[in-house]
Amino acid sequence: MKESFVSNKRSTYAMVALVLAGFAIILMMNVSELMQKTSSNRIAPTDVKGIAVEQDNKLYTLNFEQQNALVRIFNELMPVTKAQVEANKTEFKNGAAIDKILLYQMNGDTIEITPIGYSKVRLAKDNEEPLMVLQAPAWHTDGYLQEIGKAKLNKILLTTYKDKPTP
Repeated sequence: MKESFVSNKRSTYAMVALVLAGFAIILMMNVSELMQKTSSNRIAPTDVKGIAVEQDNKLYTLNFEQQNALVRIFNELMPVTKAQVEANKTEFKNGAAIDKILLYQMNGDTIEITPIGYSKVRLAKDNEEPLMVLQAPAWHTDGYLQEIGKAKLNKILLTTYKDKPTP
């Protein structure tokens, strides 16, 4: 009787040790995955000192509402490969004619975001605007970033500088 009690006790300890070891392995896998992500395009609105767009070597500062709208869009950008962009590239005559977007952070370097073009991927209707594709090496070093959902970025950028194209 005493032997079976000791045996049950040992097997219980062994099971608890195996479960704890399993949890430790899962935790280490998740931590290593988080550490491998070197950059992210997630930015808190409170971390933004200001945003400006550059057009023809002139900087145009965005107002508070425009900045918050851009931060929301930047946080939703989806990484895409250069091959995906080339396969879905389209012309858009009413596109914002800006050279780059400068995101000034409270703590950290200025993030430079360059518009690359427009993508026709996932357009539901013919009259729908194409999605803007951006290059931001600070956030995504080996490809581009594309907005998702409805095309909002171009509409906001068109309100940020003086010489807007006429539709």
